[in-house]
Amino acid sequence: MFAMPVEALEVEDEHDRAWLELEDRMTAHQGEINAAMAAHVAMIGEHLEAGYWTRHDGVVSPQAFLTWKLGLTPHEANRMLEIAVGLKDLPLIRKAFSEGRLSLQQVGILVSIAEPEIEARLLEKALGLSGAQLARFASHYRKALRTEGDTAHRERVLTTGHRGDGSWTINGGMSSATGALIDKALEAALSELMERDDRGLDDSADDPFGARLADCLSHIAESFMAGGDGIRKNHERHLVTLHVDLEDLLKGEGVAKIDGGGITGIDTVKELLAGGCSLVEMIHHDANILTVSDRRRANAALKRAIAARDQCCAFPGCARTAYLENHHYKWVSEGGTTELMNEWPFCWTHHRLFHDRLVTIEKTASGELLFRDHFGQIIERGPITASGAGIASVNRERGVEVTPGTCLPGWGGEEGNLAYVVDLALRDRYRVLKEAGAIELDQSDDDWVPPEPHDEDATPSERDGPDP
Repeated sequence: MFAMPVEALEVEDEHDRAWLELEDRMTAHQGEINAAMAAHVAMIGEHLEAGYWTRHDGVVSPQAFLTWKLGLTPHEANRMLEIAVGLKDLPLIRKAFSEGRLSLQQVGILVSIAEPEIEARLLEKALGLSGAQLARFASHYRKALRTEGDTAHRERVLTTGHRGDGSWTINGGMSSATGALIDKALEAALSELMERDDRGLDDSADDPFGARLADCLSHIAESFMAGGDGIRKNHERHLVTLHVDLEDLLKGEGVAKIDGGGITGIDTVKELLAGGCSLVEMIHHDANILTVSDRRRANAALKRAIAARDQCCAFPGCARTAYLENHHYKWVSEGGTTELMNEWPFCWTHHRLFHDRLVTIEKTASGELLFRDHFGQIIERGPITASGAGIASVNRERGVEVTPGTCLPGWGGEEGNLAYVVDLALRDRYRVLKEAGAIELDQSDDDWVPPEPHDEDATPSERDGPDP
């Protein structure tokens, strides 16, 4: 009932016809976008395979090229390259994508789980599921394969990051054995904190116990940085530097910037100062207080000032913030001094380009840096523009005909059991791989029967009703 275009319905009310026609235009447009995106991904794959990105001085990877030329985030660039590479061995999914039947997000999910031997079966299931169902299907599918292959340790990962609201996030996954060790460490830290502070959970927090565990993680980090004996290691690499305006600090207003990204409130800065953290006063802009005479290397104060001014690598299109090296605009060998207006931060990859004479820097009249490659061409990130015929015309020229029903799923809103569908998909995979000689199965697998579609043991999340 959901996949029926408006032409197939008998609609008497003009208002009903208006919203149905609007939905048809939306789905048709999505199909056009899907087909155009398929052509776009194909071009990225062609560019990658030819290695054209290496012809740009200062571009260190295909991902960097996409962030520079197409304005993608690093995460989006990585995902686009994964899809472009993965589709090379998946012709059926690639064809459905080019016809507008699958979105970029759906293709990304399929590429992450599909194998050439079972591509046709997975594609058939994907075309019958909504986007939300396909995501859950892939989650169940990956989980089953991970359990079977015992890949948790090999695929362990931990990511952290600052958010614009002043919070810091941590995400990751690892083996259960390692997780049990971490749980024990948190449990020990919790006991120590509760005994030391003589207080229980923070009832004012959204999640009191979760807030206490966050305190435990902070306590473990502080203990490690202190060397376990309560003595802080006095080394720049172990410092967490916050930049705050003195007036804001005195007024108790505003925010402080954290080296490497992120912000925090003034109250947090005051608590840190009260706890014995050091305070370094710096004068920015054109003052000479940060000049280090004729020394070659910058002192700690100058390094902080440079980091506060530039935040990341100064090379066009590069957003790296870790392991930056300060480069003299006017080299020391040519009489350059170690001061704020003569030093700029670069990541190691881009820093060596200057010393290899592959890239040169100039200063404009306004004091901004101008970069040129070894051909003398200016290196900059040009504006991203869209011009020419619309995607519908481009798709017609490519022979792609899109209708309001092109990208609609085969699912019509009926109740079902997604876990059962996953079991069927896994059974298909085992049979196909066995026939191909890729794996050997036990005799007991020949007698394996998937659960009934409405197994009473299935959880509510496994019984899929209509998506909202």
